[in-house]
Amino acid sequence: MELLLIEDDPLTCEVLSLLLTADGWQVTTAGSGEAALTCLQEASTFPALILCDQKLPGLSGSSLAEAIRSTYRETVSAPVRLFAISASRGIVPDGYEALLTKPFSASDVRKLFEQVPLQADAPNGRPEARADDVMAFPVIDKHIFKKLLASMGTERLRDLYLFAMADAADRVHRIQSALAAGREDEMAKEAHMLKGAAGMVGARRLADLAQVFETQALADSETTEFYKVKMAMLTAALDDIQLMLKTLFPARK
Repeated sequence: MELLLIEDDPLTCEVLSLLLTADGWQVTTAGSGEAALTCLQEASTFPALILCDQKLPGLSGSSLAEAIRSTYRETVSAPVRLFAISASRGIVPDGYEALLTKPFSASDVRKLFEQVPLQADAPNGRPEARADDVMAFPVIDKHIFKKLLASMGTERLRDLYLFAMADAADRVHRIQSALAAGREDEMAKEAHMLKGAAGMVGARRLADLAQVFETQALADSETTEFYKVKMAMLTAALDDIQLMLKTLFPARK
């Protein structure tokens, strides 16, 4: 079956595409809501499932869901399921059948696809539909690591983690700069992107720490001291991952 993935973070998009393709989906990707609508308007066949990130630039959220459903009403009579994807837990947004919280697996997607009713038969504002939480490995979630390894193989997974950690290091630097300059919105944006990308490759500790920088307000000197401690922990978590990856993936000879 065909699936459209709408995700603006390249790393998250790449990982999800690989996992979903390995599970049998025919995956098309779009980096924005506008690109997704163009893709649907030009398509000769239509996906049975659309996964949509909830923090897209431009057209996003419930407005995007309505635009997609309008496109389907105008061009094809077949039903479509829309699943929201987010790095944060919550209720299912209006216009969507379910909410998947990053990180999630391809089996989580298929399970919800088979069990969750179409929007026409389901009320809005339902509690989040998601698989049970997995026990996190101290540095890298071993379950996610094994799934990625099975899907990609050692060499491709090595390259993915090298890219992911370079991207994470860059985002940690941006968070630190935004924190020092008091730019709260910028800090929260970078932390949100780091949380989602880190979660998708199983870096759960890094993702959990990133969430602190996404949600904690810059208010007073006590908060500033709190952030200094958390920034040290964030940097240490990144160092721990890089050290573990050296063990998991010895240098090429």
